Amino acid sequence: MANQAFAQRLKLARQERGMTQRLLSQRSGVPQSTICHYEMGDMEPGIENLIAMLKILDCTADWLLGLKEAA
Repeated sequence: MANQAFAQRLKLARQERGMTQRLLSQRSGVPQSTICHYEMGDMEPGIENLIAMLKILDCTADWLLGLKEAA
């Protein structure tokens, strides 16, 4: 099972920016089904998908991966 902190924070970051999974997918190039799996905690992203989503969501990898609380 994937990191639940990541799953929860990805969904939170996306929703706080008013984005659907579909919109995040379109902007990041990560398939919507993959984003869904990330948010369900079934999968974790590889580095390329992580970087693509970080750029769109404008957050740090430390926070999104659950390694650091928000500043």
